[in-house]
Amino acid sequence: MLKNGEGADVQRRRPAVPCPPVHPGRTVRGVQGGALRRHEGEGRAAHRGPRHGAFNVRGAPALRLRGFLADDCDGDATENRNVLAMQHLLVAADRYGLDRLRLLCEAKLCRGIDAHTVATILALAEQHHCTQLRADCIGFIASTDVLGAVMKTDGFKHLIASCPSIMKEILDKVAAVWSD
Repeated sequence: MLKNGEGADVQRRRPAVPCPPVHPGRTVRGVQGGALRRHEGEGRAAHRGPRHGAFNVRGAPALRLRGFLADDCDGDATENRNVLAMQHLLVAADRYGLDRLRLLCEAKLCRGIDAHTVATILALAEQHHCTQLRADCIGFIASTDVLGAVMKTDGFKHLIASCPSIMKEILDKVAAVWSD
């Protein structure tokens, strides 16, 4: 791959030293994993559907995803504490059918639920059919000391607008918790 420059976005030559060209690129590790090679290759248009779309994960989450594809491991646990990064990784894992990565992201997001992030995480769980994450979010919202703070967030307003059907489940859970 490095010899023919496949996936490279930069070509560099050192004129003073007679050596072959170096092709560093954004896809060196990604091309090692078959999922990204298929996505960035010829069959790209065939993947534009509800589950497959343009590869829209950037920065650190993209590097973690590529590292996961190449190494088949979780990566550095200290780097993965960022909830936003986990949300992006969850979207990418769902898009590319990486079930193990998806479960890891769900577990980390479950540990990162708070009053400011729960509505956004719940909308994401609803959109990507994450049943355990969804149940944890609804249970968190239904707790007596959290509901008021959650309802004041922009994420909750977005949740109501984008997933109105989830409100019945939240209300059912609230009624069950508060009646006990």
